[in-house]
Order: sequence, then C-alpha cells, then structure tokens
Amino acid sequence: MSGEINFSGLATGIDFNSLVDQLVEAEMYQAKKLETWKAEWQSKTDKLNELNTKFLSAYNAMDILSSETGFITRQSSIGNSTIADIAVDSTATPGSYRFTVAENTQHIVESRGLDSGSDIALNDVTEFFTISIADPESGTVHETLTIDGTGGKTLDDIAGEINAGMSEASAEVISDNSTSNSARLKIVSENAGTEYTINITQTNTSLFDEGIDDVEAIDAKGGDTFTSNSGAGNYTGHVNKRFIFEVTNGGTVGSDTVALKWTDSVENKSGTITVNAGGTFDVAQGVQVTFADGQNFTKRATYAIDAFNPDIQHAQDSGLAQAEKEVHSGFSDADTTAITTTDATFSFSYGGVSVPAISVEAGSTLQDLVDLINDDPDNPGVRATIINDGTGTANSYHMVLTGENTGAANKIEDIDYSSFSAGVFKNGSFDETQSATNSMIKLDSYPSNEEWLQNSTNLIDEVIDGASITIKSAGTTDITISNDVEAMKSKIMDFVDAYNDTMSYIKELTEVVTNDDGEAETDESGELVGNYGVYSVESDMKLFIASRAEGFQDGLDEFILLPQIGISTGDDSQLEVDEEALMDALNNSPEAVVSLFSDENVGVVSGANVAYAGGTSSTNPGYYHYKVNVDASGEATSATYWEDGDTEADGWTMKIDSSGKFATATSGSAKGMALQITGGVSTTLEGTVRIRQGKAKEFEELKEKISNSESGTLKVLTKNYENIMDNIDVKIERELRRVDMVEKREKARYARLEVTIQNYNSQMERLQSELAKLS
Repeated sequence: MSGEINFSGLATGIDFNSLVDQLVEAEMYQAKKLETWKAEWQSKTDKLNELNTKFLSAYNAMDILSSETGFITRQSSIGNSTIADIAVDSTATPGSYRFTVAENTQHIVESRGLDSGSDIALNDVTEFFTISIADPESGTVHETLTIDGTGGKTLDDIAGEINAGMSEASAEVISDNSTSNSARLKIVSENAGTEYTINITQTNTSLFDEGIDDVEAIDAKGGDTFTSNSGAGNYTGHVNKRFIFEVTNGGTVGSDTVALKWTDSVENKSGTITVNAGGTFDVAQGVQVTFADGQNFTKRATYAIDAFNPDIQHAQDSGLAQAEKEVHSGFSDADTTAITTTDATFSFSYGGVSVPAISVEAGSTLQDLVDLINDDPDNPGVRATIINDGTGTANSYHMVLTGENTGAANKIEDIDYSSFSAGVFKNGSFDETQSATNSMIKLDSYPSNEEWLQNSTNLIDEVIDGASITIKSAGTTDITISNDVEAMKSKIMDFVDAYNDTMSYIKELTEVVTNDDGEAETDESGELVGNYGVYSVESDMKLFIASRAEGFQDGLDEFILLPQIGISTGDDSQLEVDEEALMDALNNSPEAVVSLFSDENVGVVSGANVAYAGGTSSTNPGYYHYKVNVDASGEATSATYWEDGDTEADGWTMKIDSSGKFATATSGSAKGMALQITGGVSTTLEGTVRIRQGKAKEFEELKEKISNSESGTLKVLTKNYENIMDNIDVKIERELRRVDMVEKREKARYARLEVTIQNYNSQMERLQSELAKLS
C-alpha cells in the first residue's frame, strides 16, 4: 500500500512480498467463490432479459394484428395505367369499379333560386337575357336565343322556351334541396367542349349572377343567428360551396368576446372571426357576415351560408385538372428596356382574392416586374416567368402568369396595368393559354347524366374510401381492390415465428441433459432448469394458443379458436401452421379472421329493439343475458343483466338514463356496458350480449402479466436475482476488506521480522569483530 516501507529481502534475501501475495491469494478463495456465484446469477438474469426480449418480439408481431388497419392489407390493380394510377390503404373497400376520366365536358349553368318553378322569374318586357352557344377562342357563335319578360315568365316558362327555341342547349327546372329558394333553372349545352360554351347576357335581371344565401342555422343550440351579405354580385368564387360556421367561444356580442371558426371544405380553407362588438366581418371570396350587439351565441352552435356561381360545370376540352396560364402579347427584351417610364401599379386577383396593387417604379424592366410579383408577400399563389418565343421580333419576350394550384376556382383575373406609361407593354394584352379547370370523372357510370364528379386536382381520394387515384389521361378503365391475403398471412407468420423463437429459447433454458446413467449433466443442462417463472411463461403461452377468444361463441362466430384457422401447438411446444387452412380462411372469411385477432369491446346483441352502445375499460368481455322492461312510451323503466350460466337472481341492476333510452351496467363483470333501447312498447325485452375480445387484446393482457415493468413474472424474477447479486456484492466487499486487513497484518509482521533479523545480524557482526580482536 502507498506509504508503507518494504524491507523484503534486505536482511535475509527472502522475498517476503511474494510470500504475502501467496497468502493473500489463498485468503481470496471465498471472495472468488462469491464472484463465481454472482456471475451465475448474472448469467441467469441475462437469460431472463433475453427471454423477455423474445417474448416482446412476439407481442410486437401480435400487436400489428390488434387493429383492422394494421392487420388488413389491400391490394389494387388498374386495367389501363395510362389513364390513372391507384394506391390503397387498409380502409379501402374491396370490389371492382369502372372509372372514367372525361375527354371533354358539356357546359352546365344554373340560375339563382326561387321558391318553385312556377314563381315569376322575369316580370316585364324590360327584363330579359340572351343565351348564345359560342367558341370563346374563335368567336364562332353556333346559336343564339333571347328570352324576354313579356307577360311575366316563370322558371318553367323559360325552360320551355329554351327547349323549343334551341337545338344546342336544353333546360329544366331542378331543386338543389336547400331549405329555401331551392328551384333553379338548369341549362346544359348539347355538345361537349369549349367550342360549345354557354354565354348569358342579362338586362335588368340578376337571374344568373353569383349569389350568397342567407344564414341557415344548422344547430343554433339556443343561440341567435346572424346575417350574410345575401344578394347579387358579392360572391367572387367560381364554384358552388357551403361555408360552415361553428361557435368556438360563446357569449353576448358587445359584452363578451365571441369567436366562430369558418370552414370552406371545397378548397380546404378555414379561418376564425373574433367578434368584440357588432359589425360586418369578411369571411372569404366576398362573403361577409354581420353581427349585432346583444346577440347571444352558444358554444358549438353551427350555421351555414351557401354561395353559388352559375357555372356548375365548365365546358372543357379535357377531363384533367389544370392550372391557369395568362401570357402577355410580348415585349422587346427582358432586362434592358423600361416597361413604364412613370411610377405605376400592377394588380390582379387569384382564386377570387384580390391581390393588393404592387408598386412598379419608373424605369423598371420586364424582369423587375417578374421579381416584384414573385417576391410579393401578399401573392396568394401566382408565379411569374419570362419566355422568349425565338422569333427575334420586337415582342419576342412574353411574361407568363401561372397559377400554382389547379382547379376551376383558381382563376387569374382582373389583371390591371393601366397606370403604366403608354408603350408596347401597356398596349399589349394577356391571353389565357390554359384555363383553370377541374378534373372530371365518373365512378361506375355515376353521375348517370351529363354531369361529372369534379375535383380541383388530379389526385382523387374521395370517391373510393381508402383509395388515392391519380388521373393522367381521358378514358375508361377497370379498378380492382382486393385483400392481399399473402401479406396478411405474412403478418400472422411473423407472430408464429416470434412465438416459436420464444418457446425454443425456453426449451434451451429448461432442458435437462442426462448421461448414460440417467443422471443430469449440470454443465450441459439449461441454466434455468426448474425455474418456476420460466415454466409459468411457457404455460401461459400454450394456454393462449389453445383457449377460445373471449366473448366468441361456437355456432355464432365463424372462428373462436386459433386451431380453426390452422394454427396449433405441435412438438416441443412449437406452433405448426396448416397453410392451406389458413389461406382458405383468409380467402373465404377474411372479416372473421380479422375479428378473431382484432376485436376489442365489440358487442353483439341477439334480441330485438336493443343495440350495444359501448363499454369502458372496466367492461369485461364475455357472454351476458339481459332483461329490459319498457313502458307504453317505449322508454326503459328497469333493466338487469347476468353472466351466462347464472340466473337473473344472480345478476346486477342497470342504471336507466333520463331519456329512458339507455341502460348502463354500474357494477359486475360488464360494468360500463351500455345498451340502447331502440323500440318496444309495454313489453319486456330479453336477449344476450356477447362482448368480444380478440386474441391480440388477450396477448396484450398476457404481456402485462409477463413483462410489466413492475409486476410482470420475468421482471419480478430479475428483481429477485438482482437483489441476490446485491447481497453477494455486500459479502464480496466484506471479504475484500478482510483480505485487505490480512495483507496489511502480514506485511507488518514480516516487516518486523526483517527488522529483528537485521538487529541480530548487526549484533553478530559486532561479536565477530570483538572475537577477531581477541585472537
């Protein structure tokens, strides 16, 4: 040790350090024995942790089967991939579909609404409109008809005149199913494509103006309504839509802060209106709402405003969604010549939203204007570029405005550069080279008339649940969606493999190897032979495979046991899979297989006029009987339930809610189970409820029993082993302290012996010296 004086060998030539080291080594025997013992426990702990890891791998594989979305795998195919591509998820509905992308579409126009088709639409001769079928590109007019208001004409009268006087268009009065002003005059071009666009010129009538209906209270919840800017010419959007308003913060206008969230589901936009005092507030695309002081609004109350545009379906030469492009007639160069010699402004609107005017300084070039548009923080989504047409003329350079979003609503309009100084740019014009259009599709020939399902993009994800279709060209193709049974089988096999790996490891840990005399070979046998916890895990896992899914009933459910779909326990506790039986079940009864694994708190009621309304975490799966007494008004007066195998006398009383339509278990095994009474008059309703829990949920409970971080079987064992190792560490530490004391004692002892021998040697030397003198 540090600070010690070592005299070893100075007097005697004997290596006392070596002697001490050998003595210490001998004294370390017990400590080394404890270290070996600790290593054995550590090895057992490592084995238990490894077993837990393997078990959790089996749980993770089973957890994938615990939900329909995780278990079910759909696959899809499309007959003609040049028309569209398709991707599906697990929620897609299997089936065969006929999918059509329009080659071109007919123009459909609808008027503003009246109460009925017999209502007067045009009151006198000064109120009239002209319908023409024309090509907006060439200006060619195919047909024209003027409708006047002589004698007062109803919507029905006007439809009759159009049908009698035009061959390129037809008309009818339809209902849009709104609560008021639902009758509309619908005009359809007989031929498809932009060449046959319907043009309507009005005189002293607003029959075909854009419009906004009054507010409709969907669920006012006792609160007040508010008003919209209903009337002609206010709505700037390009498609019919409904704005939904929900009160997110209730109160009284003028006294409290009232807040409403509005949603435009057509364009997937939303916003919030905060009202501290009465007034008029902007929503979007010209829609406004007005509040008055003193109005009361209840939280979660909902309202609606319908905004409409006469162009219900545009005349298109393609069924694909496109972004609009506007091209200027041309300028001499991009970055040298000024487009205006005086300060000016440039403005436009996009998607019905006016963009604040952009300031353009005198001397700005075409490239400067492009940069100003692209860098404008108020730009709602229009990209400016310059193209050179290569002709080498005085107007070869063209500014192009391109909308970033497809869809008929995203038009570029109201381009204004009139403040520019006179010159080539100002005298030029913007031409629409590509129209903002919607994609136009039909599914299984729906709609069956001239109308098409419209979408603002070429990604269609709403016509088939769980399917996203990207359209690429016009035409008709077949779409097939089916279960990917191979993928579903693979997920089951992942669990089987992880389960078998766990059971193989348990066998390795508990296997007893004997010699020729039948005696156990300890060194070759498993490290956890006889361990109750490991055997408990093995037993629980075997029982899981063999047991019936809880709440499932033979004869009522197609599958109630894993062996029924080909999964059973074979030799050495390994799962064996009858792949033919498994594939047969997945092909012929996929829903039943999914239910066997994935059901969680699924209630199935056998009796009439009663439905399962749900349960809670306290509701145990199982098979229950119920009895509900119903009075003359069809409301429950009392209810009881009991477990299968018991009698009504053994059951529990259920609580009836104030409406008399729900009975809820407040105690017993099915605590939290709610039954809804859907009918019955002065009768007793009796039946059974099966609350099903699939095998995946059962395995989750098994995971809690085995792997819970506090109370799980394997965790309790490892904690015990860790405590044993902690106690061994205490003993080892005590032994090391004892050996250290022995070492110190022996070193001190041999040091004293060294000193004594040195003294004797000194005395001997003096004695020999004296004897030498005598001689």
